[in-house]
Amino acid sequence: MSSSSIPFLSTFPPPPVNQHKSHQLTPLEMGTINADQDDATRLRRICMVLALKQAYIKAIGHDSGFDFARLEFNVPEESAMGDSFPLTGWEFRIWKTRLAVARRDQIVNEEYECVAAFFRGTTGSRFIFYDSSDELNKWVQFINIDQMVKVIPKLTA
Repeated sequence: MSSSSIPFLSTFPPPPVNQHKSHQLTPLEMGTINADQDDATRLRRICMVLALKQAYIKAIGHDSGFDFARLEFNVPEESAMGDSFPLTGWEFRIWKTRLAVARRDQIVNEEYECVAAFFRGTTGSRFIFYDSSDELNKWVQFINIDQMVKVIPKLTA
């Protein structure tokens, strides 16, 4: 039976993700990201890799000063490396979501790449992709502020 840690969730939004993030990616990651000519696909891949890195860094207890380039995620091969060593025992759950976000005086629908990192203590790493809301709803739920306000008294009891 595997143990799990508290999941750490990271998201990366669509633009403005710009060139200053490229130093946080390895040549292998850049090659995978640039394998497609479609800008939307490349942006989604950048956000996914950065969210994977951020979720792992949060899960191991490091702060935002951690050098992202020390990590390498080969998403097509479903493998992860840290300082050139395999990151064994990790489970990464990956999905995208759309949220309505207030931007100045209007509501804008934005798409986010999301990752939750769990340490399971297994001999390998596992990547789980949620492509449908039915699959995702089995373990994660989005709530609005009104629902959150109703739950707060139960959490503080």
